[in-house]
Amino acid sequence: MDVVDKDGIHGRVVANGPPTNGEEQWIVEVEDRSLLVPVHALEPRGDEYFLPVRFADIETAGEGSTITVPVMEERLRVEKRPYEERVTVEKWVESHDEWVDLPTEGEEIAIERVAVNQEVDTPVDAHYDGETLVIPLFEEVVVTEKRLVLREEVRITKHRSQRSRPEKVTLRREEVAVKRDKQQPH
Repeated sequence: MDVVDKDGIHGRVVANGPPTNGEEQWIVEVEDRSLLVPVHALEPRGDEYFLPVRFADIETAGEGSTITVPVMEERLRVEKRPYEERVTVEKWVESHDEWVDLPTEGEEIAIERVAVNQEVDTPVDAHYDGETLVIPLFEEVVVTEKRLVLREEVRITKHRSQRSRPEKVTLRREEVAVKRDKQQPH
């Protein structure tokens, strides 16, 4: 049977020792020496015993020698302690789908070709006619003399449009569950 002292050093019970003052004792071998230990000083812990003092503080057992082993006594002290309550919080995310109708904006371009076929003296630069960009296209026409003819204009107009388009959107929401676990402090 093993005995462990308060420093964690292991010894082994090898025999019963001679009783002292009517108290049972065991002979415990630790490394290269034998010690007499009162049985009442040992605390059972599973398949071994605990000695609440150090083996080094106990004198070696010898014939006719007296061994002094500190004897421990437990005393009861009653006091109030604050009561602890544990709270476990679980958190998770739930998802659900909702349909939303979001207005979207975009631009559309309308291209209009306008035939002009008009002679001009000098080229005309691109210009705006309100919201419409007018890009003149010229062509040289061979005649007895060379003339600049405004053949056509390309008119580009921007129109704003707004459409509704149903779309599936996933929304998440966190949930919480609270569990109470009552526990006394140590």
